[in-house]
Amino acid sequence: MKLSRAAVSSLLLVSSGSLVAHPVEEESSSTIHPHLRMAKSDKKKCFEARMAPTNATKSNDGIFYYPSIKGRVKICFDETLQLSQSHPTTTAGVLTLTAQGLINGTIKAPSPGGIHIHKGPNCTTFANQGGHFFNNCTGNTDATGRLKDCDPWYNNVDSIIAPTGTKFTVDKKGKGVANFKFDQGYGYDQTVGKVVVMHLGINATDYSPIRIACGELVPI
Repeated sequence: MKLSRAAVSSLLLVSSGSLVAHPVEEESSSTIHPHLRMAKSDKKKCFEARMAPTNATKSNDGIFYYPSIKGRVKICFDETLQLSQSHPTTTAGVLTLTAQGLINGTIKAPSPGGIHIHKGPNCTTFANQGGHFFNNCTGNTDATGRLKDCDPWYNNVDSIIAPTGTKFTVDKKGKGVANFKFDQGYGYDQTVGKVVVMHLGINATDYSPIRIACGELVPI
């Protein structure tokens, strides 16, 4: 026997020998099943990296400027995120960092430093970390030939692709933090298997930023 909607809108329970009707609330017409709902978070995908000391420059693998450094980086890409109304994009992301150990003896690390995604597959050596990861474009370069217009990880970036820069700050106890938006021209899928590197200071030999920590990006 097929029951009507009115009949199935209540449950009959036995209580103290009598039947008690308990109405059941029906789903409103505006309710959407979770599996059918395309929420904003459905387009959000994230990585995490555990930061550890890394070799400072390509000429001195194994020399760590801050041997006690450790921390966590989280990078999330969101296809709905826009850096500004004038810059629609599907490759923008947000990077957050919390790190400790930015102190060597009694000397605190200077502030600020840079934190960037690199194109290498792992952190084992300077070479394996690779350089900045971004989608090359035709644009202005600096005196060393590095592109400025499409590299959000550029040290003096002043662009819509990194509205507040890509730096971390260090407090007097050697704690580093960062929280910023960026657009490297590549989204989540292309960033799988890359690393994130913390820089602090400049190498006097080749004027490249000194690397102090590295972590491999793992999907979460």
